[in-house]
Amino acid sequence: MEIELLGRPAVRLEGERVELKGRQPALLAALAIAAPRPVTSDALLEVVWGERQPADPANALQQRISALRRGIDPDRTGVLATVPGGYALRVPDTAIDARRFAHMAAEGHSLLVAGDLGAAHGRLTAALALWRGWALEGVADEPWARAEAGRLDELRLATIEDRFEAALGLGAGGELVAELTELVEAHPLRERLCGQLLRALYRAGRQGEALARYERTRRLLADELGVDPGPQLQRLHLQLLDQADDLEVAAVSTARPSRTAGNLPIATGPVVGREAAVDRVAQLLDAGRLVTLTGPGGAGKTTLAVEVARRLTAPADGTWLVELAPLTGDAPVAHQVALSLGIVSGGFGPAAVDTDLLVGMLAERELLLVIDNCEHVVADVAELARPLLAHAPGVRMLATSREPLAVAGELVWSLPALALPDEEATDPAAILAAPAVELLVQRIRAHDPAFELDAVSAPAAATIVRRLDGLPLAIELAAARQRVLSLPELADALDDRFALLSTTKRGAPSRQRTLRGTLDWSWDLLDAEQQAAWAALAVPVGGADRDAAAALLEAAGVAGQPLDVVRDLLDRSLLTVQTGPSGSRYRMLESLRLYGQERLHELGLDGAVRARHADVIGDRLAGCHRQTDPHTFAVDLPGLAGLLDDARLALRWAGDAGELRRVQQLAGRLGWLWLLGGLAAEGIGWLDQGLGAREGAPPDHLDVAHTDPAALLWASGLRTAGGAAHGHAWAARALDAELDPSSRVLGELFAAIHRAHAGEVAAALAALREAVDRATTIGGWLLGFAHLVTAQIGRIAGRLQDVREHAEAGLALLSDEGVGWARVQGIDIVIDAIDPTAQPDRARQLAAEGLALCRRGGFPELEGRMLLQLGVATHASGDPALARSYLDEAVELTAQAGRGPSLGFALLVAGSHARQRGELDRACGQLETARELLAGTALPYGSARAALELGRTRLARGEAAAAGDLAAEASRLAGEVGDPELLADVESLVVGVGQDLTGDRGPH
Repeated sequence: MEIELLGRPAVRLEGERVELKGRQPALLAALAIAAPRPVTSDALLEVVWGERQPADPANALQQRISALRRGIDPDRTGVLATVPGGYALRVPDTAIDARRFAHMAAEGHSLLVAGDLGAAHGRLTAALALWRGWALEGVADEPWARAEAGRLDELRLATIEDRFEAALGLGAGGELVAELTELVEAHPLRERLCGQLLRALYRAGRQGEALARYERTRRLLADELGVDPGPQLQRLHLQLLDQADDLEVAAVSTARPSRTAGNLPIATGPVVGREAAVDRVAQLLDAGRLVTLTGPGGAGKTTLAVEVARRLTAPADGTWLVELAPLTGDAPVAHQVALSLGIVSGGFGPAAVDTDLLVGMLAERELLLVIDNCEHVVADVAELARPLLAHAPGVRMLATSREPLAVAGELVWSLPALALPDEEATDPAAILAAPAVELLVQRIRAHDPAFELDAVSAPAAATIVRRLDGLPLAIELAAARQRVLSLPELADALDDRFALLSTTKRGAPSRQRTLRGTLDWSWDLLDAEQQAAWAALAVPVGGADRDAAAALLEAAGVAGQPLDVVRDLLDRSLLTVQTGPSGSRYRMLESLRLYGQERLHELGLDGAVRARHADVIGDRLAGCHRQTDPHTFAVDLPGLAGLLDDARLALRWAGDAGELRRVQQLAGRLGWLWLLGGLAAEGIGWLDQGLGAREGAPPDHLDVAHTDPAALLWASGLRTAGGAAHGHAWAARALDAELDPSSRVLGELFAAIHRAHAGEVAAALAALREAVDRATTIGGWLLGFAHLVTAQIGRIAGRLQDVREHAEAGLALLSDEGVGWARVQGIDIVIDAIDPTAQPDRARQLAAEGLALCRRGGFPELEGRMLLQLGVATHASGDPALARSYLDEAVELTAQAGRGPSLGFALLVAGSHARQRGELDRACGQLETARELLAGTALPYGSARAALELGRTRLARGEAAAAGDLAAEASRLAGEVGDPELLADVESLVVGVGQDLTGDRGPH
């Protein structure tokens, strides 16, 4: 069997090509690229169908595999094997033309290095004869094939260069010009090809054309990259001008480089946001002779290293940039250094420079080597660095790598991402001051010089650089997209960042042309266990501590000791570590996380790792409920908030996987956070999904015995905020569950609130008496909370004396630090009970205390209430301007939680005070919206107040007829409420309207 990948994927049996139909060539290629390693079924489904998956994917894939097996292995010899989770192609490397080519190309390269030019030329020519077209033709642009196709095409081009090198060494010249010209036109930035063309032209007697070609290349390098030709090409140019006998350069030169030698590229612009880093690295180079810059791909290590080298005083023998990215794993690093220094020819001479020879040549020289991109040959660079440090005292080295070299004497500097704008910053100038945004704007101005940040684009710019973790490469790629997308559109599009940030920059190395290419480079440097570890630790949003990391690694089948595995990923700049009072936490940059999650799916580990992640988060959520003392509110709200993003991730996975009981447990354990964090709507959504509830329908379908009790409790409790339909039915189902004593009291309180919202105030008060009696046996915060609920419902019933008594009693019991949220509610009720217009000083004091509690504990909805109370009391104190600022802030904060009754009430209060300040147009706008938001609620008190205040405003504007309609509406609603104070206020409006209509314009 012969499998062909160097052209359209095909297979031959006994020399005869097998006909492959449809997507069979793609399926064969995917299996051959991985062979003999297995390919998961999920990955093969992507290969065959992409995003348009069949209805029964497993069966459909099995049929495709069977058809391919019949074609390529009719005798069933086990060539195409079924393995756990996927399929594997069991063939030797010699059966795959791409691998034969790579082996033959390596042999030819070695012969070239050894100086056996004739044998090298023959072997290289034979290797290239295996090609029938482009690599993986027909599928090369598909995501799964792109990296392999690019690798093979690059290897082919390098092999062609080696063959030309051998031919030139054998005396060829003019006969190579046509083919070399075509290749140089196709690859104008490859200096080796250009140099070979110069030599061929010169040997053909075409010196003028050679000089013109050099000048074209020089201009192109300057325009595209801002650099001069390398030393080898410059040397060839000088020899052209001198009309040398031949353009061959001695393999090893004994000449000492000049004191102005060096090959650093010319700066093309300022280095943004790295001044402190440049100074620090320069200090490290003064302190030690080997400094390694580490950091993830795209962090800007090369840019920083070159900038440091530029600013340092050049050593006597120069500063030299050594690019290692083009090297394969078995290529001689010492020879590449010698090439960069110009002490061997642009081609390979009669012998390669090995480590001992290079150390000998540099033993008495003074120079700085900037060795770039060491990560894929890190062991070889370390083997070179050791003898250089020991025997070449004038040599200093500044290396860039995604992991340290681990050499004695090495100083390591981990390059951080560019600094981000402050989370609170809104002013364009303040946002632009952040280096990450400065880089984004600078790169945008490269193609749009007039670009300026404004009030719309500045927040979007801040979002973009935050979501890209401040990585310079990602920011530069994003800037290129600004030509077709505004910054707000670009920020919205970053969910699909790997497709979005695919803009290529001509002349950049392939690994830096796209964000995915950069991460592919990092991925390919890892072994299978390291890849699985990256993918597994990419799941948690908020990072993982030691125990969580160990659990996720175990789920991914990683056999190594967890701390050793984590340390390895830290060394490779794939993780960062944050230490604090609770221990170390390992985090991953967002782009690395998203990439790792894609790979997790490809590896077939998605289900196992995400299930373990959900287990870990569920346990952590449970740990935030410390039920040790019923008198103490033992819920760690900050802890729940810190787990929320990971809990949402676990909820999404569990919901998609159909694990509804797990959804119930996770959502139920977040109940207090849903309630107090202004997230009731989200919590109800998750609970309803887990409980199988239908929107607006009663929970008749629930089997309480097989339902999580906490989920039932909070499905009822979260519905108390808006007077939800069937609220009492939900409360009844919760009380049917097996609840602990404290939870049962909560359930009874929620049930009473639902009754009150349904207008059954008397029944609610009766139920509350039983709940208060039960809470009395427990005491503590729960009894205080029961008093508050009683006060709230008493306020609805107009029983002001009961309101004061229960509110004060509740407030006295809610002194524990953990129940600041309940104390705030108590403060709110007490302020209403004492009437802030009658006692403004006490009301302001209480509201200020409540506001401080909200901001310390993070209760946004309650914070809005306290701002309203503070605004009302401040207005009563005689400071309307300050009062307006409090009320406006309250409306803005409440609006962030959505357009519900809470916002309606905030607008009602703000609009009422706008009317009192004489801002009638503003008052009308706010009160109209308040009336819309409060309409239709089960308790008409808010609707009555909205109609009343809007009527007063219309009357003040002289719109008596409209005010009369609103007075009638307010009168009807106030009658339903039965509150004497409200009825008296409505009667006052009715009188005022009558006076206005009859012309009696007395005071109203």
